Amino acid sequence: MSEFPRSGSLLRRVGQRLHAARIGRVAYRACLALAGAFAVLLLVSRLTGLLPDWFSPPAILMLPLLALLGAVAVLRRPSSADAARRVDTYEGTKDLFLTLTMLDNAAGEYKPLVGRDAEAKAPGIEPTAVVPWHWSRRVAHVAIALGLLVVGSLFLPALDPFGKVAAAKEETILQEELAKSRKATEVRKSELAKSDLDAETSEDVEKSLEDLMSDLKRMEPQNRQENARVLGAHQKALGNKWRMGAEQLKQLLSRKPMAQRFGATTRSKARKWADDLRKGSTDELEEEMNDLQQEIENIAQMDDPLKRTEAMRRLMKKLDDLKDFASEDVNSKPLAAALERAMKELEAAKSENMSKEQMQALSEAVKLAELELKRLAQSARDLQELEKALEVMQMAKRLNNDEELDGEMAEGAESMEDYSELYAEMMAELGYDVAAMEGMPGDGEGLGAGEIEAMADDDSVETGFEDETSKSAIKKGKILLSLKTKGVSEDENEDLELQYNAIVSDLRQSVSEVIDQEQIPPGYHEGIKKYFDSLDRTASDGGE
Repeated sequence: MSEFPRSGSLLRRVGQRLHAARIGRVAYRACLALAGAFAVLLLVSRLTGLLPDWFSPPAILMLPLLALLGAVAVLRRPSSADAARRVDTYEGTKDLFLTLTMLDNAAGEYKPLVGRDAEAKAPGIEPTAVVPWHWSRRVAHVAIALGLLVVGSLFLPALDPFGKVAAAKEETILQEELAKSRKATEVRKSELAKSDLDAETSEDVEKSLEDLMSDLKRMEPQNRQENARVLGAHQKALGNKWRMGAEQLKQLLSRKPMAQRFGATTRSKARKWADDLRKGSTDELEEEMNDLQQEIENIAQMDDPLKRTEAMRRLMKKLDDLKDFASEDVNSKPLAAALERAMKELEAAKSENMSKEQMQALSEAVKLAELELKRLAQSARDLQELEKALEVMQMAKRLNNDEELDGEMAEGAESMEDYSELYAEMMAELGYDVAAMEGMPGDGEGLGAGEIEAMADDDSVETGFEDETSKSAIKKGKILLSLKTKGVSEDENEDLELQYNAIVSDLRQSVSEVIDQEQIPPGYHEGIKKYFDSLDRTASDGGE
């Protein structure tokens, strides 16, 4: 065909237009067919709710593109013979161009004659006339069909006679909640992993206790004022930590009754768990968590639907009891939240075989609950150590007032227990009744009686006192105010004593409530009660 360039160019151009026309015609038909199928599916989805509603305008506008890509993939390009036949048909040249396409494989002396005639005809033939494109009407049909589909997708109401739509929405919401829950579990586990929850006390409390013991070992009997200042600073810091811990563990320390909904066995176990947590132990609870992990693995391997359903029901009951224990008995919101996530994961898997992802998520939620238990137990141990430290500081302050606080005597002490025993022995040697110490702890912000007495004996101590008395001279003038007092007769003395005893009795009855409200460390409860008992004895002594 290279010998006849004009004829070859004509046939190529005609072939291209012929190929494009075929693609357009097939794409048009395919697009209308897809639009019809789409309309049927849309009606089924909206009127029955049996199909997912993915019929959005962007999806509808993808139909022409899908039809076009399908046509391009299916149709092959027309050959030179196809283009020649189309030209011969249009021009009426009696197979002139078709014969030209066959000359390469034909023998004969007439080849130059055919080529000459075809070359003469080719310049006068217009490919656009041979293969015209009538596309406007077809495009209009497609546009109308797509427009109707878009209108239907936007305004056709969605019915749900079989409840499929509501179920699908609930499933979508559940999956979104599970994804958020799993993310929250990962974040919380990362936070707890930063702390050594197996340690006896938290890092912050441990450092505070080490600083206190270090300062106690540097105490010198003759430096009473400096010792008082250091002890006061530690008392304030540790008192604040104790209050924060007491607020977090207030529900745990209150020993509230177990929930009435528990059975006798569960109630007994919950009571034992709470007692262990108060002591800073989670041994039995960790065994319970290990049993839960084993049950999760067993459920994942069960093939019998009935056995799996029953096992999941038992597991859900255990998780529910643990959640109630966390929320009602120990008032731990993080622990209750971890168990709630585990229950959601189990609830999502109850209607089908537990997938590997669901089993992993459930296991992680139970592990998080175990970490929350360890954190709670460590907080209880922190509180106990802080109470011991506050009691030790009370004894240290009393020894400091008597100039007996010597750090050299505490060289072998390594814990608050050691300091408590040492200071108790020292105070006993000085004649103190340690169990009924008179000194009551303050809030850690002021100075005790010993510190005030020491400051009063030393004029060099700087205080915040300002003399605000008037500097004017006293002159003779009018009497602005006079007071008269009236003594108490013997008849009235008995009535006043009765009133006094009644007030003291009321105070003694409400002292427990006041102690709880003010968050006084438990080590000082007995001393406070003995103080109010002494008021009653004082009244009796006065009456005699």
